[in-house]
Amino acid sequence: MKKIIIYGTGSYVLGNNYIKPVILPAIYTFLQKFNFEYEIIFIKKSNKNIQLVKNRINEMLKNFKINSKYKIYPQSKIKNNLLKSFKKDDIFCSIICTPDNEHYKIALNCLKNSINIIVVKPLVLSVKENENLIKISNLNNCIGFVDYHKRFDKHSKLIKEYNHNQINNLYSIDINYSQKKIVSTNIFNWVDKSNILNYLGSHYIDFVSNTSGFTPKSVMAIGIKKFLYRSNINAFDSIICLVRWVKGKNEFILNLKTNWIDPINETSMSDQRVTMYYTNSKIVSDQKNRGFYISSDTDGYESVNPDFNQQFTDINHSKKEYEGYGITSILTYLELINKKLNGINFNYNDFPNLSQSLIVTRVLEGASKSLKNNSNWIKI
Repeated sequence: MKKIIIYGTGSYVLGNNYIKPVILPAIYTFLQKFNFEYEIIFIKKSNKNIQLVKNRINEMLKNFKINSKYKIYPQSKIKNNLLKSFKKDDIFCSIICTPDNEHYKIALNCLKNSINIIVVKPLVLSVKENENLIKISNLNNCIGFVDYHKRFDKHSKLIKEYNHNQINNLYSIDINYSQKKIVSTNIFNWVDKSNILNYLGSHYIDFVSNTSGFTPKSVMAIGIKKFLYRSNINAFDSIICLVRWVKGKNEFILNLKTNWIDPINETSMSDQRVTMYYTNSKIVSDQKNRGFYISSDTDGYESVNPDFNQQFTDINHSKKEYEGYGITSILTYLELINKKLNGINFNYNDFPNLSQSLIVTRVLEGASKSLKNNSNWIKI
């Protein structure tokens, strides 16, 4: 029986009290669509709360009304030879959804074992690591997708289409991307090992690269440590990153502001606003307020993004369905891996992959150097 290996059992995989799941419902949608009977292998960081993980998996299986075998392996009890215990052809792919600083080691081990991978953003935090993953994937004929799911966003598609004719008139982009403080204090316990620019900002570095076609040339970043530091978390509350993008004689400046200390009662988990200034026009993309708002005395209130991962009941009221570009991206990558394994050609470069992620990694690495070097400009 073929297996899909998931590294991580956190909110993006299984959801929690604040966040709807993405990874697992996308997998079950894929299995349901193609009538596959795959076993899901979960690799969990520890053996704590195993029953809670099982309850969430079982509830989702119930929603999908499918039978799918699964196993959970605590990472503390396994070694790297777990992959070798499976037949090479039995592993469909690995999905890596762990803290940012753990991506490289896991991805490298999978690629060395000739396993196709899907990695949540950012891929890695250093150019050297990124280049090595590209090298090993090429040697072992593997493909790797990075889940920059904003490429599937209708806003992004429209902006890319508009830029096709107006890109040379673009002279600056302002992006504000923030999340509630519960993300950095309650949901994740690894925030001091990465930073808010890597975690959130990487999405929009890829967005700018993909929609503009320009190349980053230099970067500077400045950060503030206040709220989290007082909470004994040695991490930046907020990071402002300036990036100079160039193509031929044309250039523009990206002003990317990220934070994860929004008020707990903010009307959505993420607040995202993009403003693009051209010499002859202007684009404002509000990622939070998309014409759908809920206000309730009993259920709280939230500005819902109907394009992201949402749960619905199907037309026959027989099962739950998950839709949205968070789901769509993972489902698309799984379908492309299925094509590869069946010898069906597709253009790998049409999708966010290990090589394209190198642009993001260069900016993130440069920003990290700038933060450690009095916020000086760093050449990329």
